[in-house]
Amino acid sequence: QVDLSRQSVALLRDKAPRRPLCKYFASLGDALLRNVRACFSDAAFGPGWSPPDPSAPRALGGQRDPGSLALLLPHGGYCNSGFVAAHGFRLVAPLDVSVVVI
Repeated sequence: QVDLSRQSVALLRDKAPRRPLCKYFASLGDALLRNVRACFSDAAFGPGWSPPDPSAPRALGGQRDPGSLALLLPHGGYCNSGFVAAHGFRLVAPLDVSVVVI
């Protein structure tokens, strides 16, 4: 049973708001890119791998198209879930795929 007495409600109201572990996303593009790269390059929590530069030409001849493949990846603040998402993207990076749905 929840105590909704005036005293209990006042105690809850007077407490400082819960602080998030981090800001969800950096507001500047360069900082955001550094956060994403850190998720990939971290060997303790991330895959310890640097993804290829997306503007560089992509070499053909990767692993064959796996057919249907689905990944369910977290998308919250990078400090909370970016490392897990980086592992997922690392798994699909070498695949030759014709369609990607985000």
